[in-house]
Formats: sequence, C-alpha cells, structure tokens
Amino acid sequence: MFEKKQYYFLREAAQRILSETGLTCTNEDLITKAREGELFLHASASNWLVKLPGKEPFQFTGLCALERTFLIAAIQTIEKGEQFYLTDFSTTRDELIRHAIQYDDDFPSLMRASEKSCPLTLTDLVVKQDSLVDFIERCPSKENNITKTDSTDHPSIQEQSTETELCNRFILAGEYWQITFNQKTVMVKNTKGIQYIDYLIRNKRKEIHVSELCNAIDPQETVQTNNSLSKMTLEQLNDEGFSVSNLGTGFDLLDKNAIASLKLYIEQLDDQIEEANEFDNIEKKEKLESEKERIVARLSADMGLAGKSRLSTSPIEKIRKNVEKRVSTDINKLQKSFPDFADHLKTAIKTGTTCKYTPVPDLIWGLLK
Repeated sequence: MFEKKQYYFLREAAQRILSETGLTCTNEDLITKAREGELFLHASASNWLVKLPGKEPFQFTGLCALERTFLIAAIQTIEKGEQFYLTDFSTTRDELIRHAIQYDDDFPSLMRASEKSCPLTLTDLVVKQDSLVDFIERCPSKENNITKTDSTDHPSIQEQSTETELCNRFILAGEYWQITFNQKTVMVKNTKGIQYIDYLIRNKRKEIHVSELCNAIDPQETVQTNNSLSKMTLEQLNDEGFSVSNLGTGFDLLDKNAIASLKLYIEQLDDQIEEANEFDNIEKKEKLESEKERIVARLSADMGLAGKSRLSTSPIEKIRKNVEKRVSTDINKLQKSFPDFADHLKTAIKTGTTCKYTPVPDLIWGLLK
C-alpha cells in the first residue's frame, strides 16, 4: 500500500500513479496535465516574505494554491532560463494558524512583500492528496483493459485518453472546481456563484425557487430572541454568543436599541467591504456582502427601517438579487478563461424568483463532490 500524505512532490506523485494504475509518467507529463487543466498543482513555499492587508510582513512556509495562469507564466519564464516570482497567491486559514496568525477568510490571499520575495521553481510544485486521488480515478488502469507488463512497456500517461476525459464534468477537487466542457478542462476557484451553478446543473430542467437554492448552499440559522436580548448593544450580543450574522426570520421583533446596533454594524460592514474591494479580496468582499444582505433583509422585513426604500425590499427579493449577482459575476469571469462554457451557461441558466438549468441540446454531466 502506498503511503498516503497530505501532499506529494511530482516525483512522488508519479510513483503513486505507477503503483495504482500501472502508468508511467514524468514530472514533465504531470506539469503538462496541469497546464491543460486536468491536474491542479500547489506550490510548497519556503520562507517567502509575504503580507496580509493591514498586517506586518512575515515569513511564510507552507502550501499555496497555484493558479493555472501563474503556472503557465512560470514555465514560460523558467524555459527562458529566468527566475519566476509570484506576485500573490491564496492559502488556507489552517496554514496561517501554523504561523500563529488568526484570519477570518477560509482562503486568505497573500501578497509578496517585495518584488523578489516569492521565488517559484519547478521543484516547488506539489500535488495535494485529494487532487491526486481524483486524478488517479480518472486515469486508465488494468480495469480499463490495460495490461501491465514491465516498466518499459507501461503506456505513457500522455498517450492515454478515456471516455471519462471526454465527458462534461463538474467536480469539486479541494479548493477548486474541475470543470470539463466540450473536451476542455479548467480549474475554477470555489465561489458561491459556482456552487449555485453546480446545484442547478445537478437539478437539470427543474424549477428551483431562489430561497431553496440559497439555503442549499448557505443555510441560514434562526435565532430566538427576547426582550432582554433586544435591549443589548451589538457588543453585548456578541459577548453573549449571539452573532448578528446568524439572524434569521424566526424570532421576536427587536427594539430601538437593537435596531440601532444592527444599523451601526451595517455601517461597519460597509467599511470592511470597501477595504476588501481596495485590496481586491473578492472572497472576503462576497462574504461580507452576504452577511450584510441577511441583516438588511431581516430589518427591512420586520421593522421597515422608517420607510427607507433602499432597505424595504422583501427578503425574497434580496435573495434573488444576491443569487443573480453571484451567478452572473462568475459567468462573466468564466468568459475570459472558459468562453465556450460561459456562453453555454448564459443560454442554459435562467435566474429570477425561480431558477432553472435547461441545456439545449441536452447534456450528460459527470457530477462528483
């Protein structure tokens, strides 16, 4: 049995592929697969000097996600005999915790502290466990009528093509979605808009109410309140363990003090959203906007906020606008990296109070999570 690890350097990944499928491949083969979007690679950083918005630079050692565009640029630069330096990258909250840094985002973005503080070489490339397992599952093996002989007779991984690789696929592989459409595969970052699209594809031709779609991806918890809680300030509510981000629709009305506290919190969220926008932190911005929308929907539904029309829209209307915005934003992003798929989604997906995915002609999808 091959030793399972959190991540594998390319040589180790090739050995595991050989062990489990009988296919031989080189580091260059795996890099080519990554360039084609069929394998997602990470980089193993070692003492890179990086920074987070509003924090002092620090030495980072750990795994970072490597966008396909950065990988292609790195290879082209290295092939010229030049050193390649990353400008920014995303990692995980767990990686930051190892550096004694607390951060709210699940996938924080780090920026280089200086022009040459994040050098990337091909020997830094690694494959995470879940990505490698998914890749191996799609590799041809003896179950696909490939006969194993000695190592010199093993078919090259570059020479194999399977029916699976030609299917339309929508698969969550770690922090990214692996999407295959019309025999082309790209890796797309896991965002709420992509999750909405995945849910609609899984429920092909079914009318999905926008509230069902929203709750399927981001279930809203309800919190019961009483008069004593209503009189608390925002800080007191937080101290008691009642997060305003969990406000739902199943509790008593709040009094003026609670309303004022929530309005103040909305203003604080606006400042944080503006800051996230300045630093181009899309994930944090979306998270903050989602929290603000829940609070605004709650206030507008039950209190009306003194007739302010901007906040008097029904909760369903707020959810509809939120879903439409996220879906359209991610489709527009796909237009640059995956135009065929983006064009398909524009014609096949309908959003509104009810949403629906209707492909014409019909498509078969391989959907795995």
